[in-house]
Amino acid sequence: MESVFARRRRVIVTLLVLVAIFVLLSLKLPISRWARKPVMTVVTPVLRGVEAVGRWFGRVGSAMVGRGLVAEREELRRRIEALEAERAALEAELRSVRATKEQLDELAEFNLRLVAARVIGREPTSWYDTAVLNAGTGKGVRPGMQVVKGRWYVGRVMEVGPGWSRVMLTFDARSTVPANVDGTGTHGLVDASDARRLVFRYLADAPAVHVGDRIVTWRAAAERDATTFHFVEGFSIGTVAAVGGEEAGWQTAVLERPAELESLSEVLVVIGQ
Repeated sequence: MESVFARRRRVIVTLLVLVAIFVLLSLKLPISRWARKPVMTVVTPVLRGVEAVGRWFGRVGSAMVGRGLVAEREELRRRIEALEAERAALEAELRSVRATKEQLDELAEFNLRLVAARVIGREPTSWYDTAVLNAGTGKGVRPGMQVVKGRWYVGRVMEVGPGWSRVMLTFDARSTVPANVDGTGTHGLVDASDARRLVFRYLADAPAVHVGDRIVTWRAAAERDATTFHFVEGFSIGTVAAVGGEEAGWQTAVLERPAELESLSEVLVVIGQ
């Protein structure tokens, strides 16, 4: 039985002979004139078959190249998207670092021990307003500690875990902050009304409070979970927007705060003085 290699060799030799004959015919030699017609009758179908095979290989090659280019383009697109996401994350981290540095620079004169934290969750309801930070006992955060944003008071730590803490914010209905009028020493308390307004309540016989006065935290002792802590004095709570009437022996004043304090991101926890 004839081997596969022998059959392939015979086919190749036959094709070479046919190609050689075709070349001779194309030279229009004298000998080719009488042989052109019968030879062309035999060669033409073969050449057409070879041409068809060539076209088929061309289409297959083009398709393979096209699929390769599509796959390569898709891979490049995925890489670009990954790089864009990484760039966006790095830019967000850079903004966070800059915001924290600005706060630390602003509080340099206070000589406080501070821990930088990021707000990772909010829970505002009709009565309660809390935030979850990404800093906890692992960084020295304890219940009762103050949370600030620059020179502004934000809230107090309620609960704490190894890597998180929950903060009761200023507008929480349970929040009460010892405060005074900056520069006059009129003491009182700041709490939140049901209309999400901050109200400064002070004794009626205290010196008068005026629109535009700055209300700041007052160093007063407080307790939480049998632990005594002190509010750090001098952080802004709000500015008097209107002075109200007397309620049960207390004079009242409505406070206003910057709108950006409602959208917290980077904050600081005061862990010591």
